Amino acid sequence: MRRGWKTGLAGAVLLPAIGMLAVSCGKSATDAQLNGDTPEAGKSSAVAVTKEPVELTYLISPGGLNQADFEQNINQQVRKKYPNFTIKPLEMWPQDALATHTSFDIIGGSFTTIGTLVDLGITTDITDAAQKYGVDLERFEPNLLKSIREADGGKLFGLPYYANHQVMFYNKDLFDKFGAAYPKDNMTYEETLEIARKMTRTEGGVTYRGFAGDLNSILGQNRYAASVVDPATHKASFAGDDRWRRLFDSLIPLFQVPGYNASEKLLDRNAQRDLFRKEKSAAMWVSGASEYPRPEDRVNWDMVSEPVFSDYREGGPVAIFGLYLVSSTSKHKEEAVLAVEQLTSDEVQVWRAEQMTLMPVLRDPQIKAAIGRAAAFQGKNLKALTPASYSEPVHFGPYYADARKPLYQNLLQAITGAMDVNTALRDATEAANKAIEAKLSASK
Repeated sequence: MRRGWKTGLAGAVLLPAIGMLAVSCGKSATDAQLNGDTPEAGKSSAVAVTKEPVELTYLISPGGLNQADFEQNINQQVRKKYPNFTIKPLEMWPQDALATHTSFDIIGGSFTTIGTLVDLGITTDITDAAQKYGVDLERFEPNLLKSIREADGGKLFGLPYYANHQVMFYNKDLFDKFGAAYPKDNMTYEETLEIARKMTRTEGGVTYRGFAGDLNSILGQNRYAASVVDPATHKASFAGDDRWRRLFDSLIPLFQVPGYNASEKLLDRNAQRDLFRKEKSAAMWVSGASEYPRPEDRVNWDMVSEPVFSDYREGGPVAIFGLYLVSSTSKHKEEAVLAVEQLTSDEVQVWRAEQMTLMPVLRDPQIKAAIGRAAAFQGKNLKALTPASYSEPVHFGPYYADARKPLYQNLLQAITGAMDVNTALRDATEAANKAIEAKLSASK
């Protein structure tokens, strides 16, 4: 089955894609070493790599290519440092590239696809190359790199280039309309529930709801940093982990406030988003920061940090992220590492934050603050966008979707009263493990 893994980049749909074999007009770093060539004395080995033209290819999902965006956001950014490098897009599914023995160089992946890419055998550990060329890994948010390394025994398959975490948006006009104080950063779910109760009402034939949220994302990026699958056992244990019960107990009341009238259709992520951005009838909405209301939505909004649990306030939000990986079949791995390093440089991170509203992945507070200069976020609460740190990573392995699906479905059942919490968690555990076992058996 083909999987269309996508990470957005200015309209170009980039998947954990793989590029075709890079054709170089001269020697690659590997070629030079095999032939006994060494860099000139006093010059770094990086200079030797960049002496002659190098062409690398980046795979993009079929139909997802925007040539102008790719040229500006990928090729030109690399060429600022390496003017003799050329990055070319190739529209092809990863499985098709493998089936046709098409070699490739750079892979664009996401937090949920690392495990699958590892299983396909198309990743390579760049630790040695990063050390050789002085790639400063201390610049990056440590828990993002940790999340990459946890995919397969501590190997570093690539570098993150953007991050996204949950925030809570709020409609200032609704709070003004009902004479209520605006939400604040670091509120607990209990405090959020009290506000939701006050804001949920029907007036003038319009049902106003105090809270809305992307439940799938809230589960996957929960502030407990509880993973839906144990990476050691490849099993889900929702019923045996009190954190999932506490999470359900915190979320369910928000949708059972009198007058909310929740249904499975209304709880769909798009319907929840529309309550806030389109209908403007939800006072608060938890979703990824990248889901901020657009100008055409005409919402007078701001944001605060996502709610925390009263029994667990430590750590920051769980981040999801996009990353660039180097293909195991590349003949130009070292050049690909240099290109990836440039695409995650300070300069590019700041430019993308300001121009593309992509949140930086670097620790430097000044670089983090660049997101506040993006047009969409000017005048907004920057603290919600720039947490001091991210939480310990959640494990996003190849069975993540298999386990999260029944958990999400049963959360909806619990909200609508079709299941009690105990049954919902027990049934989700059984369904998740059955799906994982089927996938494991199919792969043997």
